[in-house]
Amino acid sequence: MDAQALIIPLLTTFSHCFTAPGYAHFQHFVLAHMGLLGVPHCVTEVMRLRRWHEVVHWSTPYVFMKTARWSCQAVSQCLLELIFSSRLGTPQALG
Repeated sequence: MDAQALIIPLLTTFSHCFTAPGYAHFQHFVLAHMGLLGVPHCVTEVMRLRRWHEVVHWSTPYVFMKTARWSCQAVSQCLLELIFSSRLGTPQALG
């Protein structure tokens, strides 16, 4: 079973919460953290696991976390809607 193929559609639910480059960072972070679950790690390890350091500069994730245009509230709202829709079987607007 390919875990990445299963999680990508779920992550797509959050794409509207980010700019296109921001969503790419979000997706890489989530996938790498899943791979490092239970192992102490840092942003550098996240980048190494996904071989992302070969594509972007080492400082890019830090810049994203510090200055990117995304809303924690929008991500939280999307997560709540996802949780409620999976529990109740239909999407619920919490808005």
